[in-house]
Formats: sequence, structure tokens, C-alpha cells
Amino acid sequence: MCVTLLCLGMVGLTPLHPHKDLSSHGMLMLALRRVCLGLLAIETLLFLGLAASIYMTFGDDVLHNLVKVYGWKWGFRLPVFLLGGIICRLVYHRWFLPKLSALLRKMRITQDEDTVSDMKNEIGRYKSKDFDPLSYIRPDKIFIGLNGETGQPEYADMTMWDETNKMVVGATRYGKGVTYQIWAAQAIRRGKTVIYIDPKEDKWMPKVLEQEAKKLGKTFLYVDIADPKEPGNYAPFAHGTPEDRRSRFYEIMGLVERGTDADHYKVTARRYLFNIFTDTSQTGSLPALLNTVQRIHDTDTGNKEEDQARRKSLGTVLARLMEWASYDTLNGKAGFSIEKTLLNPNGAVVYFRGSLDDQIVLAATQTFLIEVRQEIKRLEKQRATHVEVLVDELRYLVSDTVLSALATIVGERATFALAFQNFGDLENPKDKSMNGKAVLQSVRVNCQVKAFFGGSDADTAEWIAKTTGDTNKRAVRMEKTDVNAMGGETWSAQRTFGDVQEFVIPENVVKALPPKVAVMMQPNKLASIVYVSPIKV
Repeated sequence: MCVTLLCLGMVGLTPLHPHKDLSSHGMLMLALRRVCLGLLAIETLLFLGLAASIYMTFGDDVLHNLVKVYGWKWGFRLPVFLLGGIICRLVYHRWFLPKLSALLRKMRITQDEDTVSDMKNEIGRYKSKDFDPLSYIRPDKIFIGLNGETGQPEYADMTMWDETNKMVVGATRYGKGVTYQIWAAQAIRRGKTVIYIDPKEDKWMPKVLEQEAKKLGKTFLYVDIADPKEPGNYAPFAHGTPEDRRSRFYEIMGLVERGTDADHYKVTARRYLFNIFTDTSQTGSLPALLNTVQRIHDTDTGNKEEDQARRKSLGTVLARLMEWASYDTLNGKAGFSIEKTLLNPNGAVVYFRGSLDDQIVLAATQTFLIEVRQEIKRLEKQRATHVEVLVDELRYLVSDTVLSALATIVGERATFALAFQNFGDLENPKDKSMNGKAVLQSVRVNCQVKAFFGGSDADTAEWIAKTTGDTNKRAVRMEKTDVNAMGGETWSAQRTFGDVQEFVIPENVVKALPPKVAVMMQPNKLASIVYVSPIKV
């Protein structure tokens, strides 16, 4: 009876009759349940019959003694065995069956399905790789990195590359500089003139540029206007046509009309300064320019009202020139010549260093970028080489001249590569007179090759995902589970598939990218994940 009660506790008391939803396992349990109940009935009858037989044969005293001895010895074990069976059944249904169901689910031979992005799975999915980018360079293609899925080198079409501006977006130390190293090294090897404009100091970039230039016997120039120990490196308004010098001066000195009340004074100032930039004027250096503006400012014509208006309109320009003229690095009589660099038949390599901490040096760096753009256009027919201009920290250097150049410079055998940290940088440019949204839109539209690194803000990550486009994935829409009488959950044999629309590069992937792993976008190609690695120096 103890064994029978143990088995009965394990198989339960219901159901006692078969039904259409009963599985083969349920039918087996039903058979065992019926056997146990039948045995229990037989054992109970045998027990009662034995007791009656003893009573009739030996009398009440013998039966009483037997019940007292064996009843107390075995009677309490009946509920214990029954409880043990129930516990075994509970463990089986609540623990063993769910575990077995999960194991069998893993062992299924399933239909093919696509994985939908999950942030928990994306974190740690990609890890930075250390490799030598120079070993993958090909003469007929542009190497951009190793594919994130296959690990194979990924290339861009050379013709497209030379006719397309580029942009690199990402947080500091995530890989913007490393990407520039790879692009610049290939530009140097292809005989291009490479100009790298850095408003802050990069530890490795000048070393990479110098190393690659020396390999091919190219001229390498390091121009530093942030170090006072290097005087006379750059003369901001000494080179170019009078029109270009005047335009550059107007833009940097804040004399361009912005549709505000201050435009009146700007127009007045330009009227007095228009003739200071001519082929014969002695205004090449900042001290000479300062003296000229000072003389105009201090001139006494005898007309008190006119003299007062002139001095008021020139006051700000004069104050700024005084600041600029106090910098030895900007006071060279001739300074660094962009014209000579661009006309170098072998293609020179230039690293121009500024500073984000000094507003005058930063403005001079912006002047340099504007002059580079002007000279590229002016010398287009005389140049022997294509020009690759790489700009870091665009937020601090963006200007109307640079933005207008994005749409036209590719037709002048030159391209820009622009780097910044996120879209918010361009929406809030250093020059508050510029429309940030228009700046951002211009850069995004005119830079068709885009590299995005991790550390992006949510808005940038969302835009990246949407821009990569949609793709359909075949994924499990629903998978059923059953809950048994004891509360254990098991997987059913039914799965429902459906098409799920997801971005080619989901937002989760962008947010989870580690350093030196980027989303790369090229015209007429699906976006992809690529690894980049620094060039050894």
C-alpha cells in the first residue's frame, strides 16, 4: 500500500477518463493512475479480509495486539509515502519538465530565421581589431576598413571617392583620427596634395603624414601657429588676389552682412576699407595692415560727423587687428604659401596646427581654411595634382565660404573630409550668426561618404539608422507555451513567423559601437560595419 500510494501521488488522481487533448504522455499517466487505484482497492480489501479472518479465527485479543504492533509501525508511513509521491510530482512538473522542454527546444531542427536587434546582444558584439591598414591598400581601390561581419577588407570605388566629399562623426578617441590616417596615407600614395587642418594638436597624425610623405619623397610641411616659439608661420591676409584677400578679411573680421541692425556699420566700414587690398598695397603683414587701418581710423577730414561715423564703424576692426598683430606666429611678411604648396608638381603634404583654447589662433585657423578653398579654386587650371583637404573639429571652423564650397569644390579636382563629434555640434556652430540647421543639412547632403563612430547622441544614432534604409527580416512573431497543473511552463510545438521591418544598421548597433568600429555609408551601397586601425609609426 505504501508503494501504491507513492505511485499514486506521483501520477495524481485526475483525469480518470481519456479525452481528445490527451497526449501520449497523458495516456501513459492515465493507465498508471488506473492501475494504482485498482491495486489500492485490492490491497484495502485484502487488509480488511485479513483482519476479519484473524478476528474470526483467533479472537479480538490477537487482532488487537496485531493492530497495536503493526498498525503503529506501518500506519503512519502511508501518508508519508503519499506525500513523497506528491512532492516528486511537483518537482517533476515545476522543475524537470520546463528544463527538459527548454533543452528539447534548443535541439530542434528549426527553420531559418533572422535575428532582430536587441541592445543586450549588441553590447560586446563588435570588438576593436588591431591590424596594419597599409597591407590592404590597393592601387585601383580605396581601402576603408575590415568588414564587421566577414572580417574581409572593404573598398570604395576610386572614381566615386575623388568626386565625393566625406564626413567622419564620432566622440573623441573613438576613431576619427584613425580614419583620417588611412584616408590620408592612400591620398599621399596616389600623388595627391594633402592638407590636414587641425584646430587642436593630434599626437600621431603629423607623424603619419611625415612618414608616408618621406616614403614617396614628397615635401612635408608642419605649420604651427599655436606655438609662440615658431614665429612668422602664416600671414592670414598676404596671399591671393585682392578680391580673395578682401573677402577673407571681411568674413573673419565680421564685416559680412547678417540681416541685423549692425549691417549699417559693416557697410560703412567696408566703404573705407575697400581699397586697402590691391596688387600694389603694402598690407601683406598684419602690422602693415594694422597701420593702414589705424591711419584711416585716425584721419581728420574736418567733417566731425563723418569722422565720428568712420571711427565708430572701424573701431571693432581696429581692436581685432591689434589683437591679431600681437601674435608673432601670424606676423610673417610672407608666411606659409598655400599657392606654392598647391603648385608643387609632386603633391606636397601639409599639417596645419591651431588651438581651441586661443580665440585668435582659432580664427586664424578658420582664415587658413577659407584661403585654402580660395586658392584651390583660383589655381585649378595650374595645379598638377588633386587636393584632399581633411578638417578636424568642423564646428569651430565652419564658415559660409566652406559651406558654399561643398557643392562646387569636387568640380575643381579637390574634395573635403570634415570631422565633428555629433550633429549637435553643427547645429550649434561657434559662429552664432550662422543657421545651425542649414549648416548641418548642407554637410549631410554634400558629404555622401559618411563614417559614424560610437559615442553618438540619441538624435545622431536615430538619423544614422533611418538613413541606412529598411530591410525585411523573417522572424518569430509568436511562440506558445503551456502551463501545467503544477505551474510549470513548457514550450509548445507551435511557432508563428512573420516579416519584421528593421533598419539595415539599427539604432542599437550605433549606440553600442566600441572605439575604432564605424558605420560606413557609400553612394549606391548598403551601409556596413567596418573596423579601422591606426597606422604604425
